[in-house]
Amino acid sequence: RGSDRQVHCDIYGPIEEGDYWRRCQRIMAHLPANIRVAYCGLVAPVQVARVLQDYHLFYLPTQGENFGYAIVEAWAAGLPVLISDQTPWRALESRGIGWDLPLAEPAGFSAVLRRVADMEQAEFSAWSRRAQRFAGDLLARQNASALPAYRALFEQTLRHAQRQPAHRPPAR
Repeated sequence: RGSDRQVHCDIYGPIEEGDYWRRCQRIMAHLPANIRVAYCGLVAPVQVARVLQDYHLFYLPTQGENFGYAIVEAWAAGLPVLISDQTPWRALESRGIGWDLPLAEPAGFSAVLRRVADMEQAEFSAWSRRAQRFAGDLLARQNASALPAYRALFEQTLRHAQRQPAHRPPAR
């Protein structure tokens, strides 16, 4: 409220609760003229990164996420995130990769949206680079920690295969 900045919010994903969605549509119909909200439907998994690159911010005021793969995908696409504090991701602003705010304080979400809308390109680019770097580092750590498990599985499979007689196709 109180801003003339143009804000475009696109919503992706399934509509799972019809009554809730109709309530959202009623609210969207009464937003100020400078705010446009559109429902864009589902995105194929192979298209997610390309779709995310068209935006400046990933907004997910969720009531709860165990991990938040969509959040990590947003960082990987170079988007700072504006999420609730109901995810494992904390202290995002101090890292320069986003904001994690309490759902009970909607004014904080509005303030961040205004801040992002007012960012100069150089500042946004810095947030974007930090988000991408954070995602890259996170994924590298996860891959490194998974490597011993993959190696053990490979070695177990190899030992099992060595104990089994080789399969030979029937002679013709």
